[in-house]
Amino acid sequence: MLGWALLAGGLAVLATAVRIAPRGTRALAQGAAMLAIALGGLLLLHRPGSPLPGHGMRRWHQP
Repeated sequence: MLGWALLAGGLAVLATAVRIAPRGTRALAQGAAMLAIALGGLLLLHRPGSPLPGHGMRRWHQP
């Protein structure tokens, strides 16, 4: 749930950051949005029981 919230929130901030006039403030908002999107994506790729997001033992199943 947190992953989806970060992903949606980051996309919303990224989409609305184009309306910010000062260049430095816009860059800061876009950078924070990209960090939130990346963190949300990593949380969505996380496998249970693994120390790192997206890494860990894969279970093999007979096809």
